Amino acid sequence: MVNTIIHTYVLDDSFSYFVPQLWGGEHTFKLGGGISWNRMDPRTTVDSGLINFRTDAPYDPYNPTTYPFQFDIAIGPVGVNAFDVYSRDRRFYFFGEDKWRVANNVTLNLGLRYDNQRQTPASKDNFAPRLGLAWDVFGTGKTVVRARGGKFYNYVPVVLGLFHPQSA
Repeated sequence: MVNTIIHTYVLDDSFSYFVPQLWGGEHTFKLGGGISWNRMDPRTTVDSGLINFRTDAPYDPYNPTTYPFQFDIAIGPVGVNAFDVYSRDRRFYFFGEDKWRVANNVTLNLGLRYDNQRQTPASKDNFAPRLGLAWDVFGTGKTVVRARGGKFYNYVPVVLGLFHPQSA
């Protein structure tokens, strides 16, 4: 088993602003964002293949249970038996949200978040709207109905930057 150290450097910040009276209610606006740089130390791999069988029985072309079930190969530069693979990634995000107290017993949360990961080129369109509702049914704080929804994105793990070149 190989231990992998991931170096991560993060800058994060957010700003909140309270407006007691706007558009018929009180608002708490929040803006923020962040960026992270992630890298893994180089890992040396070799240009080799591996065939896995389900059984120790000798290969028999008439017996499918003796067929190989998996083949992996690591591919590298031509004529080089061992080479280093690297993984570097940059992620950034920003968001804006409004916690709007529409009435004494109703609060809406409206927001939009953007995520981008350099390791995943298709992530450039990752806009994620968010919506939330809290309704204090009797105005006593004892019975509250909450609902929320939105679109969410996961980041691809940094280790995949090593896994793909090693297992090609």
